[in-house]
Amino acid sequence: MSTATPHIDMAMADSLTACEWARRLNVSPSTVTRWALSGELEHVRIGKQIRVSPEAMETLLRNRTESRQRQHKPNAGAKAQSAAHSAEIDAELAEI
Repeated sequence: MSTATPHIDMAMADSLTACEWARRLNVSPSTVTRWALSGELEHVRIGKQIRVSPEAMETLLRNRTESRQRQHKPNAGAKAQSAAHSAEIDAELAEI
């Protein structure tokens, strides 16, 4: 008589729980859980436990970093407007 062992997907074999990722990233476990439940972080649920592969976490962190960089990078139009506005102020100050 043999007992069946559950199949473990090799991609998930090195996955970590939300709490383990939270410790590694110095964030709250609820933050990792929120990323997973919002669909932002690919994950697998095993019972009540959320497990995340290193690849999925890397993808999330890369996407979040790129998003922040785009948000903080002024566009060329804004730079041109700012330069034009500065020139106007400089011209007005020169007249005084």
